Amino acid sequence: ESSHPEEAMPITRSALAESYDRFLDHSAHYITENADSGFLNLGYFTGTSMSLSEACARLTEELVATAQDRQGPVLDVGCGAGGGTACIARHWPADRVHGANISDHQLDACRRRVPGAHFHLMPAEDLAFPDATFRTVISIEAACHFDRPRFLAEAMRILRPGGELVVADILFHDQPEVFGRFLSGGEIYRDIGSYETIWRSAGFADVACRDVTDHVWRGFVRNSRTRALKGLMTKTLEPAAFRQTLAFADRIAALPVSAYVIARATKPAAIS
Repeated sequence: ESSHPEEAMPITRSALAESYDRFLDHSAHYITENADSGFLNLGYFTGTSMSLSEACARLTEELVATAQDRQGPVLDVGCGAGGGTACIARHWPADRVHGANISDHQLDACRRRVPGAHFHLMPAEDLAFPDATFRTVISIEAACHFDRPRFLAEAMRILRPGGELVVADILFHDQPEVFGRFLSGGEIYRDIGSYETIWRSAGFADVACRDVTDHVWRGFVRNSRTRALKGLMTKTLEPAAFRQTLAFADRIAALPVSAYVIARATKPAAIS
């Protein structure tokens, strides 16, 4: 079951962009270990010894491994500050890599981080590209802010026949409250099956979702708490930073997550 709750108003695009810009500039509890990596995701953890930047890169690599094309062009929707796009550009020619985002501030960081790639100021629901432009469309942990049916319709339109859509997405079974309007007003998916249904309704074929909740959402929480405790014990983390890191992990743990998925589907070859 999915829904667009009327009682929870979504954040505006400009306010969302400003929130992420502030997060990039001021959230030391997240950014410190990530340094200038450009990542803005929870990461894919395979053990407690992984750094956050390693886990973030691993999440992107998991998506890249899911896609079959390596010729491009490829589009990264909701490209943030370009950390994921930089990973993508290691697998596709840089001049065949595109990124789309709603923040000029973050797009400036993208252009510095991935020279040779192309970056565009545009929302996921209104991708100003001609029909059948891309072989692959990727989105890394940004779709929770999208109107997903509209995004899927746009992805279908701009993909070439036989093209692939690969998305890392976090699904909520209730409206998140711990981050205020930052995550509120989106769609509710109480199970993966209802999420897959909207992909099929958009016309996609071969829809497959891999449940990576334990590696990503729970992995982030476990890693953050372990890293904070280790930092406090070894005196490499100040008490204030320890409390800040734990508080952020607690907020992530409190999210009403039904699943974190890596989803893949193709545009049928018969559709132009």
